[in-house]
Amino acid sequence: MNYAIVVLAVVFLSLLWHPVSLIVFLACMVAWLFLYFLRDEPLALCGRAVGEGAVLAVLSVLTLVLLLLTGATVNILTSLLVGVVIVLLHAVFHRPADSIDEEAGRYYTPVPPQPSY
Repeated sequence: MNYAIVVLAVVFLSLLWHPVSLIVFLACMVAWLFLYFLRDEPLALCGRAVGEGAVLAVLSVLTLVLLLLTGATVNILTSLLVGVVIVLLHAVFHRPADSIDEEAGRYYTPVPPQPSY
């Protein structure tokens, strides 16, 4: 989710000089907020749960297509490339702090089963 926010922020900054594209982008951001970022429960469509990956893919493609229809194609594709490079650099060089799972694995010793009497 954080990487999606970074890419969307880079695209937003690049659209400051294209007002029509910025309006379309802000409308898409409202959809992102309600359908992806602020949702606590899984999205249901026709009684079936839709996974986060599917929602992310559909929103990404829809946002990209709508923005490309506004005529700022080079600007949008360049900003997407810059956003992806930033995300990839962070993913490669980021060293996460010890997670709870790793700590639990370090200090947890399984207890052998007790014989039943």
